[in-house]
Amino acid sequence: MPFAPTSWTRTLYAAWFVRRVAQYTARLGTPLKEQPIETLRNGVLRQTLAIRDEAGRGIVAVYFGGVGTTDRFEVYRIVSSHREVMDAYVDTAVKIMRSWPSRAADGTREERESREDRGSRKDRQAAYRTAPGAGIRPSEIEMFAAERRMSVAPLTLTVSPTYVPVMLLKNGEYCESIDLPPGDMNVAAHKQAHPHRWGKWRRRGKKFERFVEKKGWTAVNWEQRLYPARKGDELRGAFRRITSTAAARTSIVSDRTLTFLPGGRFSDGKTTTLIAPYPGASGSRKRQPKLGTYRLDGSAIELHYPDGTVQRRAFLWAGTTKKSIYLDDELWAIF
Repeated sequence: MPFAPTSWTRTLYAAWFVRRVAQYTARLGTPLKEQPIETLRNGVLRQTLAIRDEAGRGIVAVYFGGVGTTDRFEVYRIVSSHREVMDAYVDTAVKIMRSWPSRAADGTREERESREDRGSRKDRQAAYRTAPGAGIRPSEIEMFAAERRMSVAPLTLTVSPTYVPVMLLKNGEYCESIDLPPGDMNVAAHKQAHPHRWGKWRRRGKKFERFVEKKGWTAVNWEQRLYPARKGDELRGAFRRITSTAAARTSIVSDRTLTFLPGGRFSDGKTTTLIAPYPGASGSRKRQPKLGTYRLDGSAIELHYPDGTVQRRAFLWAGTTKKSIYLDDELWAIF
């Protein structure tokens, strides 16, 4: 049964707040005592913890979380070993955060977040995104591959494989976790923004090696090939991507489906499910599907939405069956 928007907002923000507090506290030391989470005016959350740092000193950390003037959920913390200093800062912080505007989840929240996500992605990429086709030329690319790695689910500690797309250039360089079409990439600027994604590679017979600091040339499994779209390729079927986050026994599952239709059309739908231990809090919310058009161009895809938004993302077939694809570094598959 769907739940009220206000309940959805409170539970979602509480899950984010608990997760952030746990992450930040782990960096400070060992928690000794935790006060219950308080809800201040306008929905601002506050929690106080006593912590022992690595040097054995006792410190106090106060965390605040809420939707501020940026229209996004924000988390702040105040850390001190002096009670008088802590009290002064906390009083000031409470006055500021109580002035934050109260914002309830409404029917346009997901659309607003979607616009913000697309905008923030463009902002991050602005430093290394060129005009379409002005970046890496197809003739400079040796191949695309997927590297198998293992990931651990934070809630269940279940170990499962994950695959990262890798672009191998003919000049002996590689880039992993591609986040935009190669043809739109300024290599020098991308290396500056993401130096850890770049490295050197070479062939050794039919095998591949990459250079690792302090280890030298090391074998790597890049046997699974990925392929750009060829002229005349079309997408067909419903490709899904399911992601989840979990904190404090609360799970948020996002199930997004891109359904590709004849005539270069697509439908973008999303269902978000919240599973929480609180009575009446669990439920699902389904976004009305958006219809749009798409265009494939080698290792790029353009998604044109009805509001005029255009997403230009990296595109790769994951194998030859055409049952799964990569959009940037996200794997989408037909289930």
